[in-house]
Amino acid sequence: MKTLAIILITIFCSCNCFKNCTNKKSNTKLQSNNNLLPDSLKALPICINELIVKMQTDSVTNPPNKIYSYTFNNKTVYYVPGVCCDNFSDLYDDSCKIIAHPDGGFTGKGDRKAPNFHDEKTNEKLVWADKRK
Repeated sequence: MKTLAIILITIFCSCNCFKNCTNKKSNTKLQSNNNLLPDSLKALPICINELIVKMQTDSVTNPPNKIYSYTFNNKTVYYVPGVCCDNFSDLYDDSCKIIAHPDGGFTGKGDRKAPNFHDEKTNEKLVWADKRK
């Protein structure tokens, strides 16, 4: 029984150490990649910057990736259109939590968690567009 407890404690400590090391690497990566972003993008939430960096390192899509900001329900949100066909779009709040998938999917109507998004969104701004070809 004592041996089992020691093994479990060792596994738990190893997992926590790995988690902390992974988080530090992720933050370091963002900080180094953040220098590649224009000043206008540095004011965005960290996850939106991470998404831009990821899109810049992924293959070019057709149509090209874009990120828009809107005001929706009196809050700033970030909309990432689906890149093709039945892919969902993503709608993030300013804390980088996915609120909904307003369109796309098999029906084209998304997950229906924000059915009024396209009718009620205001203040459209193109935050970023992939200009690679």
